[in-house]
Amino acid sequence: MTFISVVIGYLMGNILPAYYFGRLKGIDIRNEGAEYAGTINVYHVLGLKFAAATAIFDVFKGIFAIGLSEAVGADFVAAQWAGIAAIAGHVFPFYLGFRGGQGVACATGILLYYLIHFLQIGAMPLPSLAFLAIIVFIFGYVARAGEFISPIILPLITVTSIHNAPNDIRNVFLIMITIYIMIVAFYNIVTRKLVTFAHDDFTRFRWRILLRPFALLFIAIYLHYGKNSALLLIAILLVFSFILDLDRMSGKGWLSKKLFKEFSYSKPREKKTFSSITTFLFSCGVLLAIFPREIAFVSILLLIFGDMFAKIFGLSFKRHAFLNKSLEGSLAFLGCGFIIAYLLNLFFAYNLAIILVGTFFAVVGEAAIEKIDDNLTIPFISGFAMWLLNMVGVARLIQ
Repeated sequence: MTFISVVIGYLMGNILPAYYFGRLKGIDIRNEGAEYAGTINVYHVLGLKFAAATAIFDVFKGIFAIGLSEAVGADFVAAQWAGIAAIAGHVFPFYLGFRGGQGVACATGILLYYLIHFLQIGAMPLPSLAFLAIIVFIFGYVARAGEFISPIILPLITVTSIHNAPNDIRNVFLIMITIYIMIVAFYNIVTRKLVTFAHDDFTRFRWRILLRPFALLFIAIYLHYGKNSALLLIAILLVFSFILDLDRMSGKGWLSKKLFKEFSYSKPREKKTFSSITTFLFSCGVLLAIFPREIAFVSILLLIFGDMFAKIFGLSFKRHAFLNKSLEGSLAFLGCGFIIAYLLNLFFAYNLAIILVGTFFAVVGEAAIEKIDDNLTIPFISGFAMWLLNMVGVARLIQ
């Protein structure tokens, strides 16, 4: 029955309305526009009417394959493989030289099918969906391209269903669908060059941005070995970075050149001041030393990921100014705060409101204060705001 289900799904996936509509107009849709048989390409090449019909059929054909497999006697797991096979059939139709569409609409339909199930059993509460919808809205406005939505929102949906319904077999197939859609999204982002970084801060020093997540090690060491161990590691790294800064500011830069040679370690504007690496490490150390543990952790997460989101989205999608920053970058920072708040609330019962307040003040502070390093303004403004709410009893970070 599994084999029969896979055959049913594959054949169902082979039905490509995008291709047929193109033939009606005398063209091969796979050689036009983005050169694939999918809804978006149909919209750009043939118009809304044909795109709507294509979308409706492609979204439901995976679900129909699952239902048809169950109707002929397949068990639940075998029927789900029919849905997976429908995606494969859409991408690799045998009668078109195994060159079809990307299968995202078909995969999305199956994902919605699972989502409705989790909604019905209470594993995907409506408040969670509403919160996730806000995140979709924020990044949809910033990027204005669906390829950026799925890598952000689908992992959140998946971890929610796994957390709230860990024994549900649908999670296995939900993970598969999520990974597939994300792979296609990243493929489109790269091949269509949807992200471009013309700013020197990113093209030459992107390694410094991408290195930030390793600061999660400070939190891990704090949790497993205690505060003093985390502070000791930060102090060692801080001293090393401080020495490099002094060497560079002396005008000789002998140590930096010896260690890094042609590697771009410092930015030109840091020639006579401390590098952002030093201020970043300093902030992490002070946060862990003076704030309660949970507040320090949230502030460090905002410092790591909020600033990353702001830089990546701000540099790539800047359209409007917001104080001394771009509106798109600031909104991406805010959206990142929503993501952090959602995950910490889901797994550790952190208070959503207090994290969002801290994020809001960090975003405004970063945009308004131009002459102070972001690595100082972001964590201390957010940390102080959250600490103050805790102190006055307006809200507690840990519910």
